[in-house]
Amino acid sequence: MGLPKSRVDEMIALVGLTEAEAKRRMKNYSLGMKQRLGIAHALLGDPSVLILDEPANGLDPAGIRWMRSLLKSYADRGGTVLLSSHLLHEVEQIADEMILIGHGRIVARGDKQTLLANAGGGAITLVTSLDNESLAAELENAGHEAEPAGTGLRVQASTEQVGRAALAAGVVLTDLRSGGAGLEDIFLELTSGTAREAVPGAPIDHGQHLPPVPNMPPVDSPTQSHGGSPPMSTTTTPVPTLDVSGTPRTPFLRLVKVEWRKMLDTRAGRWLLGITAGLVLFAMAIVLLVTSTSASALSQRAWFEEVLLLPLSLLVPVIAIMAVTSEWSQRTAMVTFALEPHRSRVVLAKLVVVMGIAVAALATGYVLSLVGTVAGAAIDGTDPVWNLEVDYLAWIVALQLLAYVSAFGLSMLVLSTPAAIAVVYVVQLVLPIMVYLPLVFVFDWAATLIPWIDMTHASAPLFQTDGGESIEMTGEAVDVGIYHVARFGFSILLWVVAPLALGAARILRAELK
Repeated sequence: MGLPKSRVDEMIALVGLTEAEAKRRMKNYSLGMKQRLGIAHALLGDPSVLILDEPANGLDPAGIRWMRSLLKSYADRGGTVLLSSHLLHEVEQIADEMILIGHGRIVARGDKQTLLANAGGGAITLVTSLDNESLAAELENAGHEAEPAGTGLRVQASTEQVGRAALAAGVVLTDLRSGGAGLEDIFLELTSGTAREAVPGAPIDHGQHLPPVPNMPPVDSPTQSHGGSPPMSTTTTPVPTLDVSGTPRTPFLRLVKVEWRKMLDTRAGRWLLGITAGLVLFAMAIVLLVTSTSASALSQRAWFEEVLLLPLSLLVPVIAIMAVTSEWSQRTAMVTFALEPHRSRVVLAKLVVVMGIAVAALATGYVLSLVGTVAGAAIDGTDPVWNLEVDYLAWIVALQLLAYVSAFGLSMLVLSTPAAIAVVYVVQLVLPIMVYLPLVFVFDWAATLIPWIDMTHASAPLFQTDGGESIEMTGEAVDVGIYHVARFGFSILLWVVAPLALGAARILRAELK
C-alpha cells in the first residue's frame, strides 16, 4: 500500500491494542481483539469508504461503545461507513441511512427518523401520571386514542401532544417516552412472512412473499416475489450511488511489492528461507568434509545438480505454495481482495514474486556451485572442473521454474497449506522416484505411458546425453524427434497449464469467509 511502518503503530493504538498485545500471535487473540485488529487493517489506507460486516461481534459493552464512537468520528471527518449487522439496536443508534433486507430483497430503506416515525402508521407514546383517568379524558377530547398499558397509558400521539394534553388537564406526569416500534419491530413486521421462526402475534404468509407496509419508504423497484405474488406497487426515486469509475487501479508494481513483503516480512517466510539457506550450507559443508578426507573433488555440474539443487527442489516449492494458501488459511484474502478487487491481478503479482524468489534461489545456487568447486579443488589439491554447460544449466533452470509454477497452480486448486504441500511432494518427488522409475524399468507399457504424464521422464532425452546421444530415464539411447517434444509439451499442459487455469478459476469464484 506504500505506507510507512509508523502507520501500523498509529492504527494499533487507535483501536486500543497495547504494544504487548500487538506482539502476540493472532491465534492467541480473543474474538474482540481480532475484531479490533481487523478494523485497524481496514483503516490503514485511510479509505474514503469503510465497509464493515458485524463489527461489534465479540466486543464487550465497553468495546461496543468504543466502536460506536470510532465510526461516528470517522463519518464526522467526511468518511462513509457501510455497515451490515444483525444487532439492530446498535444499528438504530449509529446509522443515518438504513436499508432493511429480508429474504435477499430490500424491503425498506430511508433515514432513521423516517423509518421509525412511519412504522405502524403513526407515533405511539407511553405515559404514566398521578391521575391517568383525567389524562385519558383530556386525550380523548383532543382526538387521541388512549388505552391502559401497565401502570400508565398507551396513546396514539406524539410525546409533545401528550405533554400538552397533560398541561391542559393539570396532571403531573411521572413517565413520558416514545413507545413506537423500534428497528427490530419494523424488520420483524416486514419479514414475518419469510422468517424461519414465527414471530408471536405476526401473521404467517404461506405465499412466501414480503407484505407491503403502509407509509413505509418504498423499495427500489417493483420486484416479483419468490412465491409468484404480484410485485409491490410502490416506487421511489433512485438513490445516488457511489461512483468509483474514475478511481485509478492500484499500480501492478505496488501489488508485487506488497506480495514480496508478505513472503519476506513474515515469520513463516523468514523461517522457510532461513531453513533453505541452512540446508544448502549444511550440504556444502558435508561435501567439503568428505572431500578433505578421502574422496576426490566434485565438478561444478555435480555441485549444482547433486548437492545444491536438492534443498532448493524441496523447499522453494513450499514458498510458492504459501504465497497462495496463507491468504486463505489465515483468512486475510477478504482484506486483500477488498483492497484490490481484481483477483486476477493479485494472483499474477503473487506468481511474479514466486518466480523472482525462485530465480534468486537458483542464481544463488549457481554462485555457490562456483564457490564449492573452487573450495573442493583447493582441498583436494587438483584443478577445478568447470563442466556445467550453459545449455544444460538453462534446461535445469527451466525445469525447476516449471516445477515451481506447477506447485503454484496446484496450491490454488487446494487452497490449504498442508494439503498443497502433500500434493506437490507426491506429484513432483514421490511418484517420479518411487513409483514411475521402477515401473519404467519393469514394464514396457509404463516406459511408453509415463513420459506423457511426468515432466521429469518426458524431459530426460531432451537435455540428457551420453557420448553425444540422447538418453531416456531408463538409459536407452534415442533419436529426439517430434514425438519426444510432444510428450514434454503434454506433460507441461497436464501439470503446469491445467493447474494454473483451474486454480485461477477457483480463486476467481471462491467465496471469501
